[in-house]
Amino acid sequence: MSALNELPSATPDESEKKRLDTALLASHLSALRCLHSSMEHLLRSPLNSIGLNLELLAVEIADHAARGPQTGTERVSLNAVHQALRAGYARLLHSTDTVLTAILAQTSQRVEVVDLADLCRRIADLGETESVLLHATWKTEIPPGPQNLETRRNLLVSAMLGVICTVLEPAGDGSKINFFLRASKESLDIEVDVAPCREPKGTAFSREARPDLPMLMGLLGGSHAESTQGDVFRLHLSLPRLFGAAEC
Repeated sequence: MSALNELPSATPDESEKKRLDTALLASHLSALRCLHSSMEHLLRSPLNSIGLNLELLAVEIADHAARGPQTGTERVSLNAVHQALRAGYARLLHSTDTVLTAILAQTSQRVEVVDLADLCRRIADLGETESVLLHATWKTEIPPGPQNLETRRNLLVSAMLGVICTVLEPAGDGSKINFFLRASKESLDIEVDVAPCREPKGTAFSREARPDLPMLMGLLGGSHAESTQGDVFRLHLSLPRLFGAAEC
């Protein structure tokens, strides 16, 4: 017992370093779970589509060989299958790029303290400017002073740009966009609602070009939810103040 009492105790700096190291390792494990889930969602669907259409194409080719010369209807059918295969390939290519980017981010981003309130103010200024072009109004509520959290800065900035793309897509003439940052001891939550919202009609923020918000939030250890009730679109993001504190 005396030997245990003689062991040197960790200094505050050493304890903080151990906590951050443990949080970082936990975040990597959580990120791997997120990547596995994302790969299932992003890659399996287009792969299944390509596989099914390959089977259909094989049947069409066999039928063509058995019947002889090709008719106009058969050419249309084969062209449709060909177009479906091309679309599936394009989706798979985009999905693969997204997953590879996420994996690269896990090895190249360091954890640091970021003032989310300051970043939200900058993002809100951008959103307000863009909303004017849509003839929509933008309202912002952010707590005064800094609201710090441990995170990967570049991934967080990409996620916030994804927020702008997501909330402006359903906004239109006369829409009101409310952008709120809620602070608690354990987390920082971003809540956005758009009313009235409209069906997306194609904007500069295509789903292929804009940041993948669900995946980014998973990599940041946070949560993401979107919903539409009536003519109101809502977006809710939650980020833990301590990096790695939340499971994916």
